[in-house]
Amino acid sequence: MAAACSRPTPRLDDGKIGAVVSAACPDELDLHVTDTPPAGARLRGGRGINLPDTDQPVSALTAKDRADLTFVAAHADIVSLSFVQYPDDIDALHAVRGGKAEDVAYGGDRRWDWQSRLADLDAAR
Repeated sequence: MAAACSRPTPRLDDGKIGAVVSAACPDELDLHVTDTPPAGARLRGGRGINLPDTDQPVSALTAKDRADLTFVAAHADIVSLSFVQYPDDIDALHAVRGGKAEDVAYGGDRRWDWQSRLADLDAAR
């Protein structure tokens, strides 16, 4: 949560609701809503929170993902990896699936919540 305070511009509900951090504790944030769609918005449980331009100290692959990839690598033609922040995330995918960097391509749209990391990924290729 501390990382969110360095660039306090969270977006809620897939970016529909904007906010700023008004207070922070180790495991929670108090937010002040700054913008919503013209017709308003209702925030419900299970909605996403985006922290654009914020480094999150988590791996893109969970322990369950790593276990599942053993099976997936033997049966799937394509694997997609979300929430990539660091070149190490791509390296971990290669290591788990037993492939070489040349075997995997990355791409997708240049969304605002991970745009700053594309340069790091390009450098790792």
